[in-house]
Amino acid sequence: MKLIPRVAKRDLDRWDDLFAPFFTHDVWRNFFREPATEQMYIEPALDLKEEEKQYLVSLDIPGLDTKDIKITSENNTLSIEANRKREEEKTDETYHIIERFCGSIKRAIRLPKDIDADNIKAEYKNGVLNVTVPKSEKTLPKQIAIKVS
Repeated sequence: MKLIPRVAKRDLDRWDDLFAPFFTHDVWRNFFREPATEQMYIEPALDLKEEEKQYLVSLDIPGLDTKDIKITSENNTLSIEANRKREEEKTDETYHIIERFCGSIKRAIRLPKDIDADNIKAEYKNGVLNVTVPKSEKTLPKQIAIKVS
């Protein structure tokens, strides 16, 4: 008689967590896509840092021109969209590998309600987009003076 080891549900959950990124739709779509026929987009990773008077959002999106980047703020949601166009392939050149991403870049993040949306600033330098979102003056900490009576 052959004994089969019992596998606990928690062990199976760990395997699911380990292999889930490899079986998502986007991974396989990216792997098997034909660049000339399928329009797609990526969501680049970002950093969101809170400071005393502002939030700083940093996003690596190299190879773009500032005219190709669109930043909007609506209902405390900061949206960043960009489009990277494929370079024209010349018929007299031979490509062995073409792997660089072409298409749309989209990212939207929800910010706290204490932002000053009218004074958001953005800077794009060396492939890094830095967006500064100031906090509203109403929510900044204030020193209360004590009267001597």
